[in-house]
Amino acid sequence: MSSESEDEMDECHGDAFGWNTSDSEWNTSDRENIEENSDLIGPHDCGTMDGMFSNFGKENEAMDEYWEIVQMTFESEEECYSFYNSYAEKKGFSVRKDIVRREKKVGDIFYRRFVCSKEGCRDPAKRDIKDRKRRERAETREHCTAELSIRLDKYRGVWFVDNFLDDHNHTLTSPDGTQYLRSHRRMKDYQKSEIMMYESKGIRKHRIMDVFECTHGDKVGFIKKDIYNFSSRYKRSRIEDGDANATLKVLKDRRDKDPEFFFDYEVDSEGRLKTLFWCDGQSRMDYQSFGDVVVFDSTYRMNRYKMPFVPFVGLNHHRQTVVFGCGIVSDEKVSTYKWLLRTFLRAMCQKKPKSIITDSDNAMIKAIRQILPGTDHRVCSWHIEKNMKKHLHFSYLRLFRSFIYEVCPPDVFEEKWSAFVQKYQTNRNKEWLNRMYKKRRLWAAAFLCGKYFMGMRTNQRSESLNSRLHVHLDGFMSLYDLVQHYEICVSEMRRRESELDTIASQSWPVAVTDCREIEKAAAHVFTFANFELVQEQLHLVSMFDVGEVILDGSRTRYRLISNVIPGREFSVDYTCLGSDSDIKCNCRKIERDGIPCKHIFLVLKHAGMTEIPKCCVLQRVSKNAKAGLPSVRKSDLHVWTKKQSRYHELRSLGSELFDLASGSDDAFVEVKDYLVGQISRHKSSSKPANDAPAHAGEGSRREGAPKTRGSVLDPKCVVTKGAPKGRIKSFDEPPKPRLCSGCREPGHDIRKCPEAQPK
Repeated sequence: MSSESEDEMDECHGDAFGWNTSDSEWNTSDRENIEENSDLIGPHDCGTMDGMFSNFGKENEAMDEYWEIVQMTFESEEECYSFYNSYAEKKGFSVRKDIVRREKKVGDIFYRRFVCSKEGCRDPAKRDIKDRKRRERAETREHCTAELSIRLDKYRGVWFVDNFLDDHNHTLTSPDGTQYLRSHRRMKDYQKSEIMMYESKGIRKHRIMDVFECTHGDKVGFIKKDIYNFSSRYKRSRIEDGDANATLKVLKDRRDKDPEFFFDYEVDSEGRLKTLFWCDGQSRMDYQSFGDVVVFDSTYRMNRYKMPFVPFVGLNHHRQTVVFGCGIVSDEKVSTYKWLLRTFLRAMCQKKPKSIITDSDNAMIKAIRQILPGTDHRVCSWHIEKNMKKHLHFSYLRLFRSFIYEVCPPDVFEEKWSAFVQKYQTNRNKEWLNRMYKKRRLWAAAFLCGKYFMGMRTNQRSESLNSRLHVHLDGFMSLYDLVQHYEICVSEMRRRESELDTIASQSWPVAVTDCREIEKAAAHVFTFANFELVQEQLHLVSMFDVGEVILDGSRTRYRLISNVIPGREFSVDYTCLGSDSDIKCNCRKIERDGIPCKHIFLVLKHAGMTEIPKCCVLQRVSKNAKAGLPSVRKSDLHVWTKKQSRYHELRSLGSELFDLASGSDDAFVEVKDYLVGQISRHKSSSKPANDAPAHAGEGSRREGAPKTRGSVLDPKCVVTKGAPKGRIKSFDEPPKPRLCSGCREPGHDIRKCPEAQPK
């Protein structure tokens, strides 16, 4: 650049700041002359002169800062933007990228302009929009002229300052407020990793912001809105090739890592995902131990496609929910449930459950009859009670509950039902009562007595899993998120199971009943949850007395008489053949619930036994239920990149180091200086990685690149039977009164409204 052009630039930028360098050349002699004549100047004039010198000093500093900036060169436009943004943060304004110019043939950038965020004005076409659904955003632009323009010097390969103006027509933000301006809200990679980690555990986004404020103080670097935006971009990036394709890819990756992982799916005629089922190796092992009773239920509002979520769950040896598998279906037809049940049996090596619990869905009932004909089936009693409140008067409910819970012979049930129908059947509930009678073998205690359901009458085990999932999910989640959060919920359930296994192996409950020896033996055999049920039966032993003992070869029959309810008797048969023994009670509690009854414990006490026979302890309720096979919790549920995995490992080590170093001043200074040096060294030596970025959603796919063609399309939003909306009205609940359209009061209409009558 020639000296002539430099003089022109000097004059141009001087005018931009409102300075005239020829009129502002103060020298030492001028200053001395003013000081010599200071006695002729009043106190007020002296203060004015001091202010003038102070303003001149500030202008001189601003001029030096200006010349320092216009003489700078940059290696790239990103470096220039970073510098100008840092400069703006100190001054109190925000920066926005504006004009960019490219070479016509090559397309390389040779000019870039950065401006104050208040530059320009809003497009008038966007001001007056009819039928606007959202409130218009507040005005932020005020025609500010501050800018920094750079141009590429092709010969030297550097960017130089083409124009710099620092004249703002608005109030600058205070230093404490610059962190809330848009260009200064920067979310670092490690903060993004923490956000993803917190969100995967079900922590809400506004709570995540509270966590960052606790750990970083006021200098978090971003606001709550940025967390929502990042989370949305990250989730969209994971399914950019299609939600169904991304979900199937995750399941395939799981199968590559776990050979026992199983999944299968169906597509419709359009190639869209129709049904999906999956289970991991641990779920298949759990089914071999606890798959005698299965709860099969569907729930709704779990994904954006409204596809019902169908988990297969059961009860483990700690009486906790254990998951055997999970399905997603597009409809609730008999053929769909038949496919799901066949796939479930194929995953479980064709081992059928002894019993199954479902809701009262007709399609589900028909599918079970065809696929599992020899399996005992019952309908959830909660659904029965819900429907009976809807169809019966409240005064009939107690009598109807006796059909659900009171055990009686089938012929007695038929007599009671006939009497109930003759007395309480109406035109309103006739159809419902007929349906219930046809399904009586699925819900009435008279037909379910003696069948093995582990004491379960409802599908609450499935609901417990659904409630955990609903902590993470809502009706707008993708299938990818559903699979991820499902695995995290299952992992937490297995962690709790592993914890209880450890506690059960290292401790046992204290005996408190009169049957101390038997109780101590039970404490070492049963898990804590099942021991509590055993202990309840031991407390009830005193309610019966041994009335008669009948010997019949190797079998001994004990007749037990109740000392509380006169005339109530039970019989227990005890057979001993060498080391093998068998004991049965006609109450059949052990066959129904898997727990010995009080009658059996009374016989054991009467016989002087101090140990519990093996025939009284089902392996699935004992501490050795899984034969020494522990629950496996997956440690790789999160789809981390290598960088994120390294970060989490270093973070764990760093937290311990920081705690130790914060204990003394010397250690604190030593660690702090070391970290500052390491950060500076790695920042200067870091190079862009060749692989994918650390966080999806930020340049993971180059702009304009075509999407990968997948073999499975996303499902359409389906229409299901759905969960009941709102509160279920009881039979006796009166209808809401009709309100007047004029005064909104009941008892009259607009024609007779007193307010509408002419005066």
